[in-house]
Amino acid sequence: MIDKEQVKHIAKLARLHLKEKEISFFQVELSKILDHIAKIQKLDLKDVKPTLFPTTLCNIFRKDLPKKEEFEKNLLPFLEEKERFLEIPPIFDED
Repeated sequence: MIDKEQVKHIAKLARLHLKEKEISFFQVELSKILDHIAKIQKLDLKDVKPTLFPTTLCNIFRKDLPKKEEFEKNLLPFLEEKERFLEIPPIFDED
């Protein structure tokens, strides 16, 4: 089991202000975590291939291409051209 000073040091690094009751709680909880990690480290994994993803699923991506007809139908009626830019109506009152 880790001691209270180690818990206080970890809390200081994490910028946590723990009460004495919380220090005792985390002393037990962090010890459990470290015990679990110790069990994992004992496993023989030399024949296990490293994996980047736990599943074989992959995302299907589409090209992000502008659709001119959607732009003209949805936005163009609300926009005005000013020089070479599109000007949108103001959304806030200037009062």
